[in-house]
Amino acid sequence: MEQIKSELLTMRLPGMAGALQTLRESRRIHELSFTDGLRILVQAERDQRETNRYKRLVKNASFRYQACIEELSFDAARGLDRNQVLSLANGSYIRDAGSILVTGATGCGKSFVASALGHQACRQGFSVMYFGMQHEAGDKMFVDYAGKKLHHVEYGTGEIIECEFFVSVLGQSQYTYAEASPSQRKEDFISSVQKALHYYGGVPKVLVPDNLKSAVSKSGKYDPALNEDFLDMANHYGCGVLPARSRKPRDKSLVENHIRTLYTRVHAELSQVTFFSLEELNGAILRCLEKH
Repeated sequence: MEQIKSELLTMRLPGMAGALQTLRESRRIHELSFTDGLRILVQAERDQRETNRYKRLVKNASFRYQACIEELSFDAARGLDRNQVLSLANGSYIRDAGSILVTGATGCGKSFVASALGHQACRQGFSVMYFGMQHEAGDKMFVDYAGKKLHHVEYGTGEIIECEFFVSVLGQSQYTYAEASPSQRKEDFISSVQKALHYYGGVPKVLVPDNLKSAVSKSGKYDPALNEDFLDMANHYGCGVLPARSRKPRDKSLVENHIRTLYTRVHAELSQVTFFSLEELNGAILRCLEKH
């Protein structure tokens, strides 16, 4: 029996090895049929793997609190809707690429609720990243492109023209602007940023681009070299530029999350429609923004 246990451990089946040891110590092993015994071992291995995955996801998420849905208080003073929270606990909003916003006064428990929902998502096998972002109104505007492209058809020739999907997000309000752009070249990037500023009707203190060449000539850990034309544009509008740090995903997670969510929604609504100009495509994107 020890040899079997050792071989299970060698094969990286610790759940089965542990269950075998438990059955042996309880002296139940001879009372079970082969099928029942095998079922117990397989279930133990599955439970072990799910537990290990959950622990790994929780560790990677870096939650502020070790919280769970069962620990939430639904008394009237807190104003939490039990049915709403329990409906969120099933994770359907994640599978539907939806977003939720937890609001309330400082100290009311928003972080605990967010941590509890995050732990619940980990239990369901979703990768989660927890981060606290404190932004003042008008503080930062994050800008980036989606990895996937949109397209329109050249009228008359039928040529499919691919275009970039530009997204900007205001830090505090998470007010979002998006458009299709011919390319990520400097001229198109600057034009998209300017359109975003006019869409918002104001200028933030700081623009936060990713490390694309149109914004950053040479990336650096502490003092990246900015593209001169992009810097001139920022100076014209009276705002600063603070590129997201390389290999620091939390710096730009806000806009990247919006890109994923917004692109999914836009693609779902527009994928079955043929557009014959960039202007026509952007008109449809604008209607999607207003809807969501």
